[in-house]
Amino acid sequence: MNHDTFKEYVMSHCHAVRDFRQRAVVYQRLKHATGKRDPVMEEKAVETMVERFVCSAYCNLKRYIKEEDQDSRQAWITFIQQQDVLASLEVSASQIVLHDE
Repeated sequence: MNHDTFKEYVMSHCHAVRDFRQRAVVYQRLKHATGKRDPVMEEKAVETMVERFVCSAYCNLKRYIKEEDQDSRQAWITFIQQQDVLASLEVSASQIVLHDE
């Protein structure tokens, strides 16, 4: 499973990315509350934060998928389900402390 497929799977099967994105939006708005707001730059910063969140999860999981199975969507899904990764990801997303939150 590649990064994009992983991101799509996570986004369609749990709320971790959506919840993290909402918190990232609040963080970016608070961060720029005293200065001139640029919604385009804020959205770009939020997307960067979300991408780092997903990439971190993907890279951490990839270590546990056998090398010969890394291209297999089913191998990833099986591992994700057996290890209850989506629930863990939701908990992790809620526990990440964003400065000024």
